[in-house]
Amino acid sequence: MLASRTTDIFARVLPRAWPGYAPRDGQMTLTRAIAETVQNGGALLAEGPCGTGKTLAYLVPAILEADRTGRTVLVVTESIALQEQLVQLDLPQLANALSRELREPLTWTLLKGRSNYLCQNTTSVGAPSFLSADERDELRAVDTWARTTETGDRLELPMIVRDGVWDLRSVESDECLRDGCDHFDACFARKAKAKAEGVRVLVINYHLLFAHISVRRETLQDIILPKTAGKDSDLTWDTVICDEAHKAGDIAREFMGCDLTERGAAKVSVWLKRDGKNVERIDLAAQIEQAAARLWREMRDSLPDVRPGQQQEPHRVRDGLPAEHLVGLLDRAAALAAKIVDAIRGLGSVIGPDERKTLRAAENAERSVRRTRFWLDAAIYPAEAPGHVIWIESQTDRRGVERVKLCGRLLDVGAVLRDELFARSRAVVLSSATLTTGPLPALNQIQRASDSDAWHWIQQQLGLPATTTALAVASPFDFGAQALLCLPAGMVDPIRDREGFDVGVCEVVEQTARAARGRTLALFTSKRMMQRAAAHLRERPLNFPVLCQGDQPRSHLLAAMKAQPSILCATASFWTGVDLPGESVVAIVIDKMPFPLMGDPVIGALSDLAFARTGDRWAGWREESLPRATLALRQGAGRLIRSVSDWGVVVVCDPRLTSKSYGAGVIKNLGMPAQARSLAAMRQWFAARSPSGT
Repeated sequence: MLASRTTDIFARVLPRAWPGYAPRDGQMTLTRAIAETVQNGGALLAEGPCGTGKTLAYLVPAILEADRTGRTVLVVTESIALQEQLVQLDLPQLANALSRELREPLTWTLLKGRSNYLCQNTTSVGAPSFLSADERDELRAVDTWARTTETGDRLELPMIVRDGVWDLRSVESDECLRDGCDHFDACFARKAKAKAEGVRVLVINYHLLFAHISVRRETLQDIILPKTAGKDSDLTWDTVICDEAHKAGDIAREFMGCDLTERGAAKVSVWLKRDGKNVERIDLAAQIEQAAARLWREMRDSLPDVRPGQQQEPHRVRDGLPAEHLVGLLDRAAALAAKIVDAIRGLGSVIGPDERKTLRAAENAERSVRRTRFWLDAAIYPAEAPGHVIWIESQTDRRGVERVKLCGRLLDVGAVLRDELFARSRAVVLSSATLTTGPLPALNQIQRASDSDAWHWIQQQLGLPATTTALAVASPFDFGAQALLCLPAGMVDPIRDREGFDVGVCEVVEQTARAARGRTLALFTSKRMMQRAAAHLRERPLNFPVLCQGDQPRSHLLAAMKAQPSILCATASFWTGVDLPGESVVAIVIDKMPFPLMGDPVIGALSDLAFARTGDRWAGWREESLPRATLALRQGAGRLIRSVSDWGVVVVCDPRLTSKSYGAGVIKNLGMPAQARSLAAMRQWFAARSPSGT
């Protein structure tokens, strides 16, 4: 049995490989459940709080089974930090620790999306006229590197280049000519995929997984990722481990949607004009460019006016866009591409290099046009596409030019994931420190996910099969002794009195940082509030540095926190993936519940569907906004206790946690039994840690 072999590895092998390591109860419960799923198949939701040791809990049984079957396990993550931890630390250490336990040496690799690799077909294209002098220098440096690189991996560039420059030397899947490219045999992206074919552990991110699923839905082919199931199996993948799974649904929406830009809309006209002698194609290209330009002007004009300095919010399309003329032209382009594809395929085995290049370009054009047409249809007739949401977004680029794009998202990605991930994989494990919302489930007990409301939100988000099992293990930390949750009384409601609330938050951050003697991570739900708090603190006579996200690179800020007692003001990206154990951080201050933005078009559309289904105007808030805010709050608070020796305070300034009916459930979900209602009590708690108050 895989479970017994796994527990033996944890008890006998790992303590020898890692001095001081000892199996933890939650980790052992988790790894046994994962081993059973990996061996028997099916889907498992596995929640393990920080410190459980989730990574080893899923890696060990997955590796043992992959070694036995000779197949590949797919490990999917969201953050770059976790990917680097896997390929640079965990997997090398496990390869050494398990060397005598495996039939063959452990192999692994990190596979990235095509756009992360240099496309050699682009290096002969000159620099566009719109590049600045600095950007031209960067492009020349990339071209020099291109002549010597062995991997083409952007991360191996000896210099930093802007995204806009790198984009000129890389391609997306829709632009790749595949076997029609002159550099097909030397293609860096293709070599990376070939390397991934035979490894036992393949590490990817969600973007690559969902890009694969999106392309597969269009082509019915496994183009981006290799097949890991048995050769005779109808399945695509054998074992898939999805870490940080609480983010999977929203990332899937992003990749199963679209972001149509003026530049993207022009790609089809570029393809049409490639045959410079065909008058019909050149004329069609001109008509498409004119129709697209007219549509983009109308989209820009439809955006509501904003005051100077105010940010333009996304404008949801409800009444439809006048894009029928453009759709008709795109239909003509798609028909032309299909005609070319059919003609060349009809030649059979006599296709030469030029014909193959023409074929792949036409296939790409047809697929791109049909996708664009689909989303334009939804924008023209939004009432006839209730499962989709369309909006217009405006942003100012680095040159100060306003850029408008048309965005669309599929709302129910669960149905797609059910068909393309769960139904096409033998075993799927979905792991995270935060998967449950609402009432806590029975801990350390495997159950059907449908038997507890705690798993309802993640089930609906991901379209999990009815047979999905679930397990939440207890934290290895004693939060009652190690941590205090402070909910200071007297804070004003942030909705009714924003200015009063902001002033109060700044005061709470200052008082908490003084009590903690620096060593404070202040997390905010807006950039505006982050900057205001940092400015407030810098005006005060404090004996420690005040750091602010954006002043320095993320890694430099974290290094500064570790180097000396400091306070760091940060927003979104610091709520997750930040590891500052020990004395670096003994206080977390959170300004308010991290609810999705009021104008978020996806949340708004999901809420509309909930209202239509229930007749309850608050149903969408309960089903979408509250669960997301609860998980995000748990993630933010989770930055505090990272080991059995850590200690500290989490201060949440939002008075709604104590004044609203939903607050008690959120507080319970945080799992912090020691609580205080005043800053004075918080200061006393700090003072009690030691005679010196440290």
